[in-house]
Amino acid sequence: MDSISCSICLDLLKDPVTIPCGHSYCKGCIRGYWSLDDQKGIHSCPQCRQTFTPRPALNRNILLAELVEKLKTDFKTVPSASCFPGPEDVKYDHDDSAAAAERTEKQGQLREKWQQVGLRICVREKEMQDIRQAVMSLSLSAQAAVEHCELVFAELIRSIERRRCEVKELISAHQRASVSQAEGLLERLEQEIAELKRRDKELEQLAQTEDDINFLKTFQSLCVAPGSELLPYITANQHFSFEEVKSSISGMIERLEDVLKEEMVQIPGKVTAVSEVYVLSPRPELMAAAEVHFHHEPKTRVEFLENYCHLTLDPNSAYQHLCLSECNREVSWSDKALSYSDHPDRFTDHYQSRSVSGQQGRDSGLLQRLGYNDPPPQSPDHIH
Repeated sequence: MDSISCSICLDLLKDPVTIPCGHSYCKGCIRGYWSLDDQKGIHSCPQCRQTFTPRPALNRNILLAELVEKLKTDFKTVPSASCFPGPEDVKYDHDDSAAAAERTEKQGQLREKWQQVGLRICVREKEMQDIRQAVMSLSLSAQAAVEHCELVFAELIRSIERRRCEVKELISAHQRASVSQAEGLLERLEQEIAELKRRDKELEQLAQTEDDINFLKTFQSLCVAPGSELLPYITANQHFSFEEVKSSISGMIERLEDVLKEEMVQIPGKVTAVSEVYVLSPRPELMAAAEVHFHHEPKTRVEFLENYCHLTLDPNSAYQHLCLSECNREVSWSDKALSYSDHPDRFTDHYQSRSVSGQQGRDSGLLQRLGYNDPPPQSPDHIH
């Protein structure tokens, strides 16, 4: 049996092939075994480990195939010891149909769980996308805020620099005007002093003149008053100061600093308010949308009971063979067509009736007989 068995699957050879070293295998088994070594480019025999490069062609061993088929035929015609009953052949007392029904129910639950997992995946992927978009939006907004901050503070610095230059120029202009005026006055004082010194010298010479006639003539001309050319008396102010200007500038800086502090107290809170990229809270609108997307029709009794509600049927829409009773809450089949009045809502081709109340959260308000494509049987059926 070893000669017709595959050493890979340990079963009878299926479509047997023989490789160059002489060992035989199932064609599918050796092909799958060698596919693992395709990247290496070196293939070997699973038994003797002989290597082959390149991968050998797999040709069907006709003799082995015929031998395997003959043995299979013999196994079917000749009974073996395993064909006779033994203690191990006692069947277990179980119901395959019950297991199949339970499997069907569990399969529905599995499908529901699977859909829930898919729903959570969709929700989480949407949240990931939203977070990435929020991060990008936050980054762009933060960059724009930083650039705006740079522009505003640069403009503020330029404005302060302009005001500094204006005050500096104002002080310098006043200084230049005052100094120029004082220098003009000093020049006139120097001229007047020079003139007075000249007259002083002439008066001194006149006082020393011995000639009386010359004294009298010269005295008359020297004693004439100088007139309006003389300057009034001048008192220099030695206590002028720019302290008030300095105080005003200092007060302006303090008030500006107070304004900046007051605004800066509010800015961190505003920055923190816009810096949150995510909020850990339920997403009802997303969950509801996903729930609608993954909604499935009930199939098991438990699922139908979950959607149980009392229906009141509309007699104006009932099919002519549907008999309504119990205040339009019970319907049964009638072999004879009932004498319903004509109404645009009445079903004429389908065994259906609309509900007028009690239907909540479903896609439609129709009641129909399920499980038959042909008309209902002769025995009456009741639907509650």
